[in-house]
Amino acid sequence: MDVAIRSDASILVREIDGEILVLDRRTNRLHQFNGTASFIFKRCGEGVAPPALAAALVREFEVSDELAQQDIHAFLGVLGDLDLLEASPGRSFLRPTDPA
Repeated sequence: MDVAIRSDASILVREIDGEILVLDRRTNRLHQFNGTASFIFKRCGEGVAPPALAAALVREFEVSDELAQQDIHAFLGVLGDLDLLEASPGRSFLRPTDPA
């Protein structure tokens, strides 16, 4: 499943001082994302594939690949909970969980 940022008239996105603000007109809620979340949000909106997104996060924030992947997975979960993602058949930004 391919995951992308929802882009329709009910969603307004602005960047202020490096942080993303998202106004969801359907729910009348304003969401403010910190620097890391804003970085992930922008790259998802650009269609960056998961491995490249994790690599970019590692370079930008000097974190481990494992932490970058965890952050991406967690933030995409938040976006899903906020109904800010749209999914279509294909690939996924969400990486399968490794078996324990």
